[in-house]
Amino acid sequence: MNGTVVHRPPRALSARRGGSSSYLSVELSLGFAALSGILLWEVVHLPWVFAAPVLVAHVIGGALVLAAIVAPFWLRHRDRLRTSKQPPMRLTGRLIELALLLVGASGLYLFLVGNRGEPIGYAAEQIHLWLTFPLAAGLVVHLARGRLRARRPRSRTERPVA
Repeated sequence: MNGTVVHRPPRALSARRGGSSSYLSVELSLGFAALSGILLWEVVHLPWVFAAPVLVAHVIGGALVLAAIVAPFWLRHRDRLRTSKQPPMRLTGRLIELALLLVGASGLYLFLVGNRGEPIGYAAEQIHLWLTFPLAAGLVVHLARGRLRARRPRSRTERPVA
């Protein structure tokens, strides 16, 4: 104790350690949803015998991931969107939030109604598909910035032990 400095982990790293809504579980679950969705893309030409179980896993997994992992994680981090002093983090966070909202809403529409050939079904399908790419890229950039920021030594993370 006598003037010893104790290093506390930054908030971003300490949040990663616990709970089902950790950064790693969010990354893996969104990665699973993106990969399974891309496998269902018409360009891939996955035979129906394989596409059917992938579709079931994508729909059920997507709903479970949204409800059990992404939503609690998002709710825990809402205040950071308002209070962060890092404009790039606020911007990427808001864009990811908007993309997740649109992907989730379009996925819900596709699950409940589907793409029956009308313009709204086609729009929902296109939004759901094409937002996957910038969402995944934005998520990688956002998480990388957060990790780089968390690894930088800061004086506020150190405090003398009394």
